[in-house]
Amino acid sequence: MMDRQVPAPRDGADAANEHVSREQGTKPPRFVRSRQLLGHRDSTRTVRVLEALAQRYPNDPAIWLELSHASRARGESDAVAYARYADRLAPGNPRVLRALALALAGQSESLDEALEVITRALVLDGGDPATWSAFGLIRLERGEPIDAVLKCEHALTIDPLCVDAHLVLGQTALTLGGWDEATKRFRLAEQLATRDGAAADALTWIDQQRHGLRT
Repeated sequence: MMDRQVPAPRDGADAANEHVSREQGTKPPRFVRSRQLLGHRDSTRTVRVLEALAQRYPNDPAIWLELSHASRARGESDAVAYARYADRLAPGNPRVLRALALALAGQSESLDEALEVITRALVLDGGDPATWSAFGLIRLERGEPIDAVLKCEHALTIDPLCVDAHLVLGQTALTLGGWDEATKRFRLAEQLATRDGAAADALTWIDQQRHGLRT
């Protein structure tokens, strides 16, 4: 679908960072997972309010969609069931499919289904940068970082200020050992929006690692 070049090799500083990281056996944590995308916060109150609304209006797919988002932000497995129910009420809705794919991406055993679902969402709406970012995250979760970069770079051609794309690119760079690129992406994400502390936590970890290497 895209005619894009594979990213150029990282510069010497990034390569050196990766070498030192490997030499010391330092494996970077995963700061960005499916629960961080789309800007939803961990809020018990939000979930309770949405559950009450779902009981009152059980045939409204928008309520079940938001309930899936809120549950995913809390790391709860119910996010998948809520998204599936929204899909039953509004079949073929790309936003619902994106929510279902992200919920599935939070479960390692469901990554193949997540990939299939996000592909369906892109067929229906290929112009949504958040969906491309979700695609990139799923590729990263599957151990395909180069493809993750390509998907998120495409998201940024649609919207250069897409926070989700910068978050996933930051995590991908950190996974590959490119600390300078990771720092740049996480700082951008932090400036654009506050997202559950994922960018701030990643920047703190990078700074601590670099400080440790200098002492």
